[in-house]
Amino acid sequence: LKLQFLYFIAQEMKKHKHLMDQPSQIRNVSVVGQVDHGVATLVHALESHVMPDKGECEAEPVSKLLHYDCAEGEFLIHLIDSIETKNTDLSEAAPLLHTTDGLVLVIDCVEGMSTFTDMLLHRVTCDQIQTVLMLNKVDRMLLELQLSPEEIYQSLFRTVSVVSSIDSDTTWNPANNEVCFGSALHSWAFTLGQFAERYSSKFGIDTTRMTRKLWGDNFFSPTTRKWYRVKCAPPPDGSERAFCMFIMQPLQAMFEAVMNRNTEMLEKMLKAVNITLTPDEMKQQRVPLLKCVMGRFFPVSDTVLHMVVTKLPSPKESQAHRARRLYTGSDDKYCDMLRTCDPEAPLLMYITCTRSYVRGSRAVFGRVFSGKLSTGSAVRVMGDREVFTAEVSEVFLMSGSRCEAIEEVPCGNVLCLKFKGNESKFARATVTDATITDCQPLRGTRHCVLPVVYVTVEPFHQTDLGKLLEGLKHLAHSYPLAQCSQSETGTHVIAAGDERHLTICVAKKLKDASGVLFRTSDPMVSLRETISRNSRVRTVNGHNSVGCSTEQLGEDLCRHIEENKMHAGMDTSSRARVYADRFDWDVPDTKRVWCFGPDLHGPNVLVDMTRGVHNMHELRDSFTSAWSWVTSQGQLCEEPLRGVQMDITDIATHADAPEGSKQMYLTAKKSFFECCRASQPRLMEPVFLSHIRAAGQIDDILHVLQEKRCTILGSESGPQVFDVRAYLPVAESFRIVSSLRCNLRSYSVQVDNVFDHWQHVNGDPLVSGGHAFRLVNEVRLAKGMAPLDVG
Repeated sequence: LKLQFLYFIAQEMKKHKHLMDQPSQIRNVSVVGQVDHGVATLVHALESHVMPDKGECEAEPVSKLLHYDCAEGEFLIHLIDSIETKNTDLSEAAPLLHTTDGLVLVIDCVEGMSTFTDMLLHRVTCDQIQTVLMLNKVDRMLLELQLSPEEIYQSLFRTVSVVSSIDSDTTWNPANNEVCFGSALHSWAFTLGQFAERYSSKFGIDTTRMTRKLWGDNFFSPTTRKWYRVKCAPPPDGSERAFCMFIMQPLQAMFEAVMNRNTEMLEKMLKAVNITLTPDEMKQQRVPLLKCVMGRFFPVSDTVLHMVVTKLPSPKESQAHRARRLYTGSDDKYCDMLRTCDPEAPLLMYITCTRSYVRGSRAVFGRVFSGKLSTGSAVRVMGDREVFTAEVSEVFLMSGSRCEAIEEVPCGNVLCLKFKGNESKFARATVTDATITDCQPLRGTRHCVLPVVYVTVEPFHQTDLGKLLEGLKHLAHSYPLAQCSQSETGTHVIAAGDERHLTICVAKKLKDASGVLFRTSDPMVSLRETISRNSRVRTVNGHNSVGCSTEQLGEDLCRHIEENKMHAGMDTSSRARVYADRFDWDVPDTKRVWCFGPDLHGPNVLVDMTRGVHNMHELRDSFTSAWSWVTSQGQLCEEPLRGVQMDITDIATHADAPEGSKQMYLTAKKSFFECCRASQPRLMEPVFLSHIRAAGQIDDILHVLQEKRCTILGSESGPQVFDVRAYLPVAESFRIVSSLRCNLRSYSVQVDNVFDHWQHVNGDPLVSGGHAFRLVNEVRLAKGMAPLDVG
């Protein structure tokens, strides 16, 4: 048996190596969806096409290798675990979206859209990643809810319409076979085209036309045997909607025959669809028998994988239209080789994460975009903070929990590899041939979760500080949602998107990475400081004098900068056009923008509005450095600034002033600081868009939300539950699930939070006794600062 298994592996690897050299026959795909919508179940069903696993687990898989053979040809499918099924969240998927060309989005057709799904569709549309849909848990409509065929159609139609309405440029039409319906749990799914193939010969209609008739307001009359297209008026008497008549009624009859143990009717129906079951299979209980029958009728793996190979692009097709978005440089030769997916071109690869283990040691995961990666080759690595050369020690293909060593991987494929050295510093890095020095890195991934919740950590025993620091360093590299930093007081801080992500960072990942005991503070919320009015000041510092004024940036411009739609890397003319066309700036002023802040990319702008000062270009570095410092540490509680435009209006330098940039840096910093102080500083707090689903009385749910300072956006009543959407301040989100469960006396509570916007904290933080004043002092106390003195 062992020899047979090894022979089988060898034959499969031979097929894989043959297909790896054909980018048009490769698909890099991820299955994504909200928690409990069936993502893990579907992935498990698709893994029936993976080579069987035997022996010890050799790897913690990041992708699975599937070989799929159909009428369109043979295909090699890399099924990438872009979202961990236990902790499904878009931001955990963000680093791996670089490696995928298409997504299978799973939606529970009973619960419908979620906050996560909405956010995901906006993200993948922006990143130009094509998506197909699977409306899962149709079996619940038939067995649990016992809906009529028309009610099932209306529910499915409503879900598809809501998904398609999120972005006007992208729609999903079941008549185009880019949507399937089924049950991942029972291992069946179908597209309209599969039913159309069965009915087209009966009606003498080609399959494409028949597919279109099975969706929408198409009715068929058995009496007249005519088709009717009805939009507004009621359909003729005796006619029924085609989807209900030809799809849902046969499925409903099949379900009833199985669940009622009507063997005679079941055998008759199975014979009509050419399905044969053994006597032992016919003796199964109701649910196992239903799974067996429906799995033979429309296997979920065949349906979904056929949708993948026919509706999602190959690496060559995907890179052709995503190249300019992925590459940070100009449209040069390296962008061309990225666009063409050329295996003969120089190497260009992107490493996404270091989360996989291969044969007992940590390895990195990535994708080759052009050229080939070989074992033992020397490469140039462009990381987040440094550029260095390294040597590839081993290259692997992942197939379930087994890994296969391979000498060479051509472009269009994903892989795991090991370098000689510390793998953690390779995460989110661009890799090229060692001889190439003028290639620009691929664009880093944007995370949809802003780190607005943080804790401080310190070891129980100071002798373990070194191990804790190594754990924090590893956490920052391997987990993209975590931001690890050190304050000026020496405190180590971990920031994440919400309380759940913070728990993952601290309770699991940092504990595993450091291996020491440590204590943490209570979770706190990151704030922002801003201004509430415009002001103008002049500051004299020794021989130098700087005049400046502040203005409030609009919310649209702040979001534009935060979403990286406008950044310091843009050329001046392109950025000026955005300012002028979208935000109504004067064209001459748009070209005077020096930088953003903090760190040259935050939502604050420094503008040179001086006239007749001839040496401004020599002083620019001093002013931009001062602006970066001032915007990173506000004067209230050293939180970053947001929404501030600083105009440099005048500069005067005494003839006897000492040369050097330090004098001007200090003067500029003092001037910016005093100008912000004169602009009546205010606090801003982060706000979640919260989707609450709970069983109970709607009044009890709303009562808890109002106590949490929520702004209710709307509510809907679903099957046995209420869905509420609201704006929830992040500071009030801690333990909200416990509060709802206690008030409703029910454990059926689910809360999905997504960062949405910043809002002003009511009150003047410089007036003693108010909420804003107390909030400022709480933050100052946590940072080891003295209380705010407003005397």
